[in-house]
Amino acid sequence: MVGESDVVDRIRLAPDAGLVKSLGANHTLESAIADIVDNCVDADASDVAVRLLTDHDRLVQIEVIDNGRGMNDKAATAAMTIGHQREYVETDLGHFGMGLKAASFAHCDVLTVWSKTANGAPVGRRIRRADFSKDFSCEVLATDRAAAAAAERAKIVGSESGTSVIWSDLRNTYRGKNAAEAREWLATAEQSLRSHLGLVFHRLIEEGRLSI
Repeated sequence: MVGESDVVDRIRLAPDAGLVKSLGANHTLESAIADIVDNCVDADASDVAVRLLTDHDRLVQIEVIDNGRGMNDKAATAAMTIGHQREYVETDLGHFGMGLKAASFAHCDVLTVWSKTANGAPVGRRIRRADFSKDFSCEVLATDRAAAAAAERAKIVGSESGTSVIWSDLRNTYRGKNAAEAREWLATAEQSLRSHLGLVFHRLIEEGRLSI
């Protein structure tokens, strides 16, 4: 048996940033977006907009925008931190500080988050997967650009307060050269996403507590 007298040193084992490359490996597009919507529900959102943005019939950006309570500067930084353990309540759907990053990096290489609380300044953070997988670095974005994102959020969900999660530089989407097949792929993906979100959040939707 090893006793306390046998301990000669104590070292700190920081996580290797390379683990980022494996985040979300088992997430489908539907489950990944549902995970982001989970966060919206935890933030007391009643309206969530899921936007699939295209360029020449190709999916190029995904946005999940809510009218929840939003985040201040400190909370936004914590949200982008791997494994950050905030205070959870019993009804919260996530508990391990991995959901946003795992869901996002399963399908994109750039994650941008804009947020604003009811009485606070708008904030913005961006993670580039290539940099994050080297040193966990995160970019702090300009307040005026975060304010513009808040104004855009108000147009979409009726409130500057809330959070916008933006996925760009997408992976695992249709990359073929045939525009008709690209549109068909997108239509199928959209229908599958609608069905999945409707199933996962049916109780909240039926009770009138959530609109997606």
